[in-house]
Amino acid sequence: MLHELSGNHFLLSADRTIYWEEENVLILSDLHLGKSGHFRKHGIGIPQDVFKEDLQRLFAAIQLHKPGSVIIVGDMFHSHA
Repeated sequence: MLHELSGNHFLLSADRTIYWEEENVLILSDLHLGKSGHFRKHGIGIPQDVFKEDLQRLFAAIQLHKPGSVIIVGDMFHSHA
């Protein structure tokens, strides 16, 4: 869904990404890299595919928009370490 704000155009996607057309920037959040390892370390079973799905979401958005820059606005890693 395309939104305009102050003369800038932002494409909001269901995969939790925003593409800022004028700046050729991809903005995303909630990658949670290391999530599956963090849960398994604490005895909570989680499929390794969760990690793959998160990276596939990132790679698909990069392939689609071909941004000059990527901005991750939060929750890049899952644990404090």
